[in-house]
Order: sequence, then structure tokens, then C-alpha cells
Amino acid sequence: MSSERTTSSVPMKWTELHDEIFVREILLIQPWSSKKASPERGEAWMKIATTLNSLETPTFRVTQRSVRDRYAVLEKKHKKKIRDENLASGISCQENEVDLGMDEIITLFHEADMEHERALKEKKRKLEEEASQAAEMRQQSLESFGETRKRSEFTDSEVKTAKRKRSSGSDMVLYLREKSEREAELKK
Repeated sequence: MSSERTTSSVPMKWTELHDEIFVREILLIQPWSSKKASPERGEAWMKIATTLNSLETPTFRVTQRSVRDRYAVLEKKHKKKIRDENLASGISCQENEVDLGMDEIITLFHEADMEHERALKEKKRKLEEEASQAAEMRQQSLESFGETRKRSEFTDSEVKTAKRKRSSGSDMVLYLREKSEREAELKK
């Protein structure tokens, strides 16, 4: 039993084969489907660690944290490799399975995080809109109908209705004068 403790405390050496299997497992479990820093995403990383530990060949000795750390290392390496390739003109490096998988995983994580962020902003906007509607309703309930109408006319300048004018006698006299002038022109 003491020999098992000794071997489990020795850090695992990650090889190319370990990385390939690790990338495949990430693509299979899809930890990006849950929100960043959520318990669901933590469970996904734990499931990846459990699956990797259950493999016979190659042997893995990983925890949830070591799996996340390894992903962070692979992501950093991949981004540096891409950046270096873009800076060096005319160089075309061959991509292996790990590179292809990491490229896809990084893209999926980025898209998922952006989608979660967009949904959060949308939810926040709706809550603010509902709060403003509730404040408006509270304000209307506390004031009389006339006050509400005056306030809404003041705030909604585009929808403002013109006040009715009382017709004066001079308008009618002007109309009758124009009418008689037209009739006189027609008779000529």
C-alpha cells in the first residue's frame, strides 16, 4: 500500500499520446456547454478526469484541477504556435491531431463564452426594462389622471398632441369672404 501512495504522489508526465486522448475526451464531454466558473463546468472537468483515470493504456493520474491546468497549458502553447506561424512568413507547419483538436476546442470555448455573455446582457436589459415599467406604473398609481397625461405629454414630445383651438368668429368671416370672392370670379 505504501508503494501505491508513492506512485500516486509522483507527478504524471504528459506525452503526445496523453494529449491526444485528453483532447478527444474534451471534445466528447464538451465542458464549454456550461457557463464559465459554474458547478456544471466543474462537473464536466471532473468527468474528464475520472474517464482518463479509468484508462489502462496510457495510464493517467489526474484530478479535476490538473485537467484544467493541462488544458490551460495546451491552450497557451497552441496560441503561441499560431502567433509564431503568423509572424513567420512563408512557414507552413504541419498540424497534428492535438493542434487540430485544440483549434476547435478554443473556438468552441470562445463562442460559448460569448453566447453566455450575450444572454447575460439580454437578461440584464430585460430586468432593467421591467424595473422601469414597474416604476412607471407605481408613479401613475400615485397621481391623478390629469397629472399622468401632462407628464406623459412632457416626456413624449414626439407623440405630443396639439391643443384644440376654439374657433373664433374671424376665421368664419375670412372663410366667407374667400368664398364670395371665388364665386364672383366664376360669375365673371
